Amino acid sequence: MDAVRKLIKKIRNQHPPPKRVETPVEKFLKNIAIEARKERDWESDIANKREHNFTLAKMALSELREQQRQERERQVEIAKQRLKNLKKARRVLAKQRSKDAQ
Repeated sequence: MDAVRKLIKKIRNQHPPPKRVETPVEKFLKNIAIEARKERDWESDIANKREHNFTLAKMALSELREQQRQERERQVEIAKQRLKNLKKARRVLAKQRSKDAQ
């Protein structure tokens, strides 16, 4: 047990190795790497945002086309109903004219 305590004391009393000082070249290269990473991340974010906006635009366009298709169908139904009413009105008018003519 004494040997273990001596070893622990020896380890605790040791000073950490001195920190290595960065040279100006290493600092410069490190800054260049950081700037390159920032630039790459920025471009990636822009690409992602463009992709997202493109997807939103496609969805909006498809919704608009669907609304336009529904509106066309509604207008066709209205036109059919008007034509039906017009035919009926012509028949009624023709009956009245034939009654008046007699």
